[in-house]
Amino acid sequence: MLDYHDDHGSFPPAYTVDADGQPQHSWRVLLLPYLGEHALYQRYDRSLPWDENSLMASPMPAVYHCVDNQFANARSDTSYFLVTGPGTIFHGETSASLEDITDGPENTIMVVEAAVSGRNWLQPKDLDRSTLNLAINSGSGNEIGSYHAAGGAHVLMADGTVRWLDDLTSSQLLNSLLTIDAGDTLQE
Repeated sequence: MLDYHDDHGSFPPAYTVDADGQPQHSWRVLLLPYLGEHALYQRYDRSLPWDENSLMASPMPAVYHCVDNQFANARSDTSYFLVTGPGTIFHGETSASLEDITDGPENTIMVVEAAVSGRNWLQPKDLDRSTLNLAINSGSGNEIGSYHAAGGAHVLMADGTVRWLDDLTSSQLLNSLLTIDAGDTLQE
């Protein structure tokens, strides 16, 4: 993510769009060259929508699947998502830069782990902040979560660090960590 930012002046968009403005390709595809997956990126046909792409039959890079998520297809189902929407780093087809994150990159979530099953890694669909349940592993199916025995989930911060958030993380803290410029103070 940070290497992409260095090259483009912002984080990747959550998705690219087609001529009609419909989501076409996921940020996960845009990051392939930065993950050492140049050949996979070259095989991906960006003229086709994600669900008509030949890479649908290819295994996804291991970095997009948590090994503890045994309920998802490790060949194609991702465990990692962006949280999109107003106030976050990702606004769909646009995204913020490090300079936009006035709450501090170390205080802002970029990627979350979620126990959503059946979401193909190529699919340009992530978690919408406006409908997100601000809890960890609440069981609603629309929250940050995982299948880790320790009871919590990993999040990637905008400064590149990974943090563990346990199931007791408050909704207020989660909300603060998801915003880029609300001027929140972190109390936990």
